[in-house]
Amino acid sequence: MSPYQLPPAWIALVLLCAAWALARAWSTPALAFDEAEQVLHQQWLLAGYGPQPPLFEWLLWSVRQATGMSVLAALWLLKAVALSGVGIAVGWFVAQLGMRAAAGAVAAWAMTLPLLLWDAPRTLTHSLLATTCMAVVVGLSAPLLERPERPLSRRRWFGLGLAIAAALLSK
Repeated sequence: MSPYQLPPAWIALVLLCAAWALARAWSTPALAFDEAEQVLHQQWLLAGYGPQPPLFEWLLWSVRQATGMSVLAALWLLKAVALSGVGIAVGWFVAQLGMRAAAGAVAAWAMTLPLLLWDAPRTLTHSLLATTCMAVVVGLSAPLLERPERPLSRRRWFGLGLAIAAALLSK
């Protein structure tokens, strides 16, 4: 298997998150407080939105511009991508530590945490994006755990910088 090919368990995780997005879209027309706030804020590109940094609103605005989706469809798509990103990053971290067989199970376990399973998709927009970014930071840092004496590649350092910056702009 190529290192860039997703194992079936991870594909199932992405499909689960897509199913969540569809279920959320069909469940109720009412918006949670956080969703209503995003619908309002994504109309303008600003340096910040109240007490929250701007990355989620910038991403939401970009998805809408690129796809022409309604704001709610783009919001739920972005949340589903962030939610599946947590599971994929956690599974990737475990796979890099030499436990490829357990990666899917660990990714699924991470998705059963109440914060991710129930609260994040409904109300924790910025926290979900920050969690995804930090899971990517952990995944990119995996080689440091196995061989701390061996330096990271420039690509890994660049990725770490981007993921940390995205986390800071998320929450």
